[in-house]
Amino acid sequence: MPSGCRRSAVQSNRLLLPYDPELAKSELAEIDRSGLNAVKVIVPAVSHESQSPHEYVFSYISQIFQRELNIFLAVETLEESEYYKRIRERRYQIAIAPFEFNSGNPSSVLAQFTPEKNPLITKDLGLGDAVAGATRAEDTAAVIGYYYSAEKEVIDQCLYLPLYYQNQYFSMGKNLSGLIIDNVNKVIDFKYAVK
Repeated sequence: MPSGCRRSAVQSNRLLLPYDPELAKSELAEIDRSGLNAVKVIVPAVSHESQSPHEYVFSYISQIFQRELNIFLAVETLEESEYYKRIRERRYQIAIAPFEFNSGNPSSVLAQFTPEKNPLITKDLGLGDAVAGATRAEDTAAVIGYYYSAEKEVIDQCLYLPLYYQNQYFSMGKNLSGLIIDNVNKVIDFKYAVK
């Protein structure tokens, strides 16, 4: 599906397309998707250490793919150590990967698309020039232009397709540990909390 992603982004001259199942179906009708249902997606398993909701969230997204697009992807849930081993060895077709940012600014987000910061990125996309240009730019339009070109580079290469993001946060003291946070069910368990 990379060619479909690239074609949509370029033809519409928009970075993000609206949610439109009919558009997705028409794009999929134009490509050979005979092998699409044989694609295997690796997902990191939920563990108490990582509190990663990716397994739960992707199973929900997968149901939408099935219902709306008639795409049935095989999902393989892997323990964290095996997941990252497969990433390092490049033994995957699609990987659902977490991205964690230090701040909400575009530079922090784009830094995740470098081989140094992310094992999924295999080559330098040249985003450093755009980020440096945005940092040096003196007017808002120039800053936006630099970040736009960097974001377009990421999306045009279809290395990353955003599936969801967390928009709720929980903050706690530095010395608190053992807290179990279930983002999916919005439950905080203090049973093992230690200060």
